[in-house]
Amino acid sequence: MIPYEEYEQLIRDEAGEEFHKWKHLIPSVPVFYRSRYLLTIRSGFSMPRSFDMVIANYRMCDGDFCNLLDQMIAIEKPELAEQVVVVNN
Repeated sequence: MIPYEEYEQLIRDEAGEEFHKWKHLIPSVPVFYRSRYLLTIRSGFSMPRSFDMVIANYRMCDGDFCNLLDQMIAIEKPELAEQVVVVNN
């Protein structure tokens, strides 16, 4: 589990300017899904899109979520599909 302060700083670093507009979403992500939210943002999705993806699929196991994220990258961000490979730890 990522401590909140570290989690917020990581989101700030990854999201850039978007952070200030959408920072109210950060506390809304359940504690156990912070790593998924961060992974989704690192994969090139916006903060609100990442939130939607994590919350809508919270019942998936981590492996299935990573597979879904790979598919979403291929569909929505084909220019990144070859650069971004989600690794399930």
